[in-house]
Amino acid sequence: MDEILTSTLSEAVYGRLDYVDDLVNDADAESLRALAATEMARLTETVRAMLIQHEPDSRGHCPQCSGWLRHRRHPCPIWTVAHQRMLGR
Repeated sequence: MDEILTSTLSEAVYGRLDYVDDLVNDADAESLRALAATEMARLTETVRAMLIQHEPDSRGHCPQCSGWLRHRRHPCPIWTVAHQRMLGR
């Protein structure tokens, strides 16, 4: 059952990203303005929510990426990818 849920969630999220990519690539100026007004806010809220979950705890570990035996120091891979993709570094 978990595999079906995971697959469904994955397909839905990637499908939405593909939809936005298609709109960006094929839209006219008016449609792009409408897209920016709706989808950009949704995407930035999504990124912020993910980054908040990966904020370091009081010991400097990522609570989401750390396990019981292994603690991952901040910045974790989520923060590293966000920085690389958003700032190009």
